[in-house]
Amino acid sequence: MSRSALTCLCFFLICNTAWCEGLIFQLPPDGYWSSYTIDNTLISADGPQSKYPAKVTIRSVGKETIEKIPCRWIEIEISGESAGISIFYINKLLIAEKALQAGGDPLKEVYRWIYYQPENNETRTIKDRKKLQALFEDQERNEEHGLNRILCGPYEDSKPITPQTIQSKLGKRDCGGILATFSKQHGTRSTHEKIIIRLHPDSPFGVVRWESLSRPQSDGQTDGAYHQVILLSDYGTNAKSAIPDQK
Repeated sequence: MSRSALTCLCFFLICNTAWCEGLIFQLPPDGYWSSYTIDNTLISADGPQSKYPAKVTIRSVGKETIEKIPCRWIEIEISGESAGISIFYINKLLIAEKALQAGGDPLKEVYRWIYYQPENNETRTIKDRKKLQALFEDQERNEEHGLNRILCGPYEDSKPITPQTIQSKLGKRDCGGILATFSKQHGTRSTHEKIIIRLHPDSPFGVVRWESLSRPQSDGQTDGAYHQVILLSDYGTNAKSAIPDQK
């Protein structure tokens, strides 16, 4: 695999990790935050492995009522570095609280969106509902900001799984969860994923551990694999927005 191809894959792994129902299965009181380590392993078709660590932090940083609908400001900060690429950006969204639960579809209930990249001090804001709906229906643009899967709705092919003891920032907890499978076709290329999500109510947003094994194929031939593990590494209260003046 060429270095340029590897670089593109590394960027994809960190920014567009395929989270089933995202990392929000429950909505804690405002002010809670959770941080997760992301361990990405790229396995090339001929065997060598490369690891690319990253981090995602989710914060609840405010409440508003829009058209009599209770909403929450959710801030998602992603950082990482691999193959010479440094990544750090923040998405801040005002989302209807009813969509921020297991089975909800948050990107269909967004009332404000702010994108902030500190490196070049870039800030983008959209408040118009029609523009937001068009934005989040655009698969490629959503992947650019890592939102289409971080805050995606539930997959159709998922089922509950038996509890398992998971070690995380919570300590050892027996965590139930879900198993999901997902396939996606892009012309002659396809991707098949198996996803296991472990949940516990003591985790502010519900998720304790998330794991995926993804196997892309091109013209029927497997082109390596991606293994991703996301683990709750810290959490707390009194969250503050990193871009508080933007609403």
